[in-house]
Amino acid sequence: GAIFNLMPVALVLIAVFFAIKAIVSVIVFALFLRYQDGKDSASQLLQTLKTYFKN
Repeated sequence: GAIFNLMPVALVLIAVFFAIKAIVSVIVFALFLRYQDGKDSASQLLQTLKTYFKN
């Protein structure tokens, strides 16, 4: 019975984790588009994106 009680908590934590990850992805992408004018910052953000999605 204890395992079944923990299931909703685990599902909520997983959902929150993916929601945060999605929000971070959107923010990083928005920043990338905003600073695309400067090539240095764009390549730096692209590197950050690559590192982020590897994790």
